[in-house]
Amino acid sequence: MANDLEWQDFLKKYQQRLYRRGQIVLFQGESPRYAYYIKKGIIKTYNIDYDGKEQFIDLLSIRATFPKLWIWDQDNNARYYYEALSDCYIYLIPKGAYRDFIKDNQKLMEGEMLSTLNDYKNSSSRLNALLYTRASDKIAHILIYLVNTYANNTKSDNITIDIKLTHQHLASLTGLTRETVSVELNKFKNMGVLSYKPSQYRININKLNQVLKKEF
Repeated sequence: MANDLEWQDFLKKYQQRLYRRGQIVLFQGESPRYAYYIKKGIIKTYNIDYDGKEQFIDLLSIRATFPKLWIWDQDNNARYYYEALSDCYIYLIPKGAYRDFIKDNQKLMEGEMLSTLNDYKNSSSRLNALLYTRASDKIAHILIYLVNTYANNTKSDNITIDIKLTHQHLASLTGLTRETVSVELNKFKNMGVLSYKPSQYRININKLNQVLKKEF
């Protein structure tokens, strides 16, 4: 079984590249040259619809590898745009080398499977948020999604999410307008559920859970 030291030794063999915030790592429809492994930073994935509007898909953080469908021969091209939401350090690994190393190590293969299942769980959670009709419910559930996916410490009552998320990003995640998101976030702020600044959200998980309980 591979341990973390073996994984780090494997990564050292390959180029590490800095992508500045706002830089496109992969274009939608592009044929990737590498498996991309995030050492540091956040990657935003999105589509562009027929009207030229950005449709937010997901966020990828440290230890994530993309594009997974291409890596495992389930797609020929990148399905989405992959853009650096923050400055990102990313390893560029040949697909064959990545797959061979993962396959030869049971622990890493199990980790890859769990990562895929976790991606599915998080996508389902975000889809669940979209299904609610009330704006407050959408915001509450998208905050839970962010906590479960990107929080640095989920054992604390006050959970910090260090991602530069604008109100427009949250609007894209929830299907709401930016103005509605601003109004709802202020409501949650006044209830003591969260505080925020441009690059950080701080969420009181106990108060957020109380809000969710009131739904039912």
